[in-house]
Amino acid sequence: IREMKNYRVTPEMLKETAGKLPQSELKSKLEDFGLLFENYQEELHKAFVDAEDQLDAAIRKLKESSFLNGSEFYLDEFSDFTPQQLQMLEVLLSKGEVTITLTLEEGIDDQYSGVFSLTRDTDNALMEAVKRSSVSLSKPVFLKGSGRFGGKSELGFLEEEFYSYPNREYAKDVSAIQLYRAQNPYEEMEYVARDILKRIREDGYRYRDMAILLRDLDTYGAVLKSVMAQYDIPV
Repeated sequence: IREMKNYRVTPEMLKETAGKLPQSELKSKLEDFGLLFENYQEELHKAFVDAEDQLDAAIRKLKESSFLNGSEFYLDEFSDFTPQQLQMLEVLLSKGEVTITLTLEEGIDDQYSGVFSLTRDTDNALMEAVKRSSVSLSKPVFLKGSGRFGGKSELGFLEEEFYSYPNREYAKDVSAIQLYRAQNPYEEMEYVARDILKRIREDGYRYRDMAILLRDLDTYGAVLKSVMAQYDIPV
């Protein structure tokens, strides 16, 4: 139901689509889900609202309000937007200046099918939202070179080559990247904790200057909390 609301699919649309189909399992599923969706809405709205309804309410209120007129809005760490979120963005575009960051290479066209295809499609959807809103569009800014990595060119090289095959070899000395092979997640987290404390005590870093990135929180989450607590490191 959440996905249906996010993508602006209503119970009426499900019923209408089901009515156009011949008798089949899909037709029955659409009819059943349309009925379930409709009754869920009726019961919910007797006393409550869900998160999706709250966003719809916010969109309506923002359209009527002048409170945010002239504001600047910044959106980061999005790879895509649902139609419901795009509708909110269109309202924000009418209120002030909106800046959005995307992980995307320059020059990617519609024929591209690589790792940035999702954000390419998101960029296209945003361009359509700008057209519908009839607002001006600033020239996109693409961050290039290793300057964005604090002068550590090996980080820029790693970013460029991470999904490339065959990979090129980095010929210069490396100081900003370390590899450590641990026996298990616990030993791995202990190494990270000791390294954090070393940087705090010897290099003048603060805890807020560092981040721990994990691909598998289910495996590492409990170990991370346990080890960091032993070393009095806030996480």
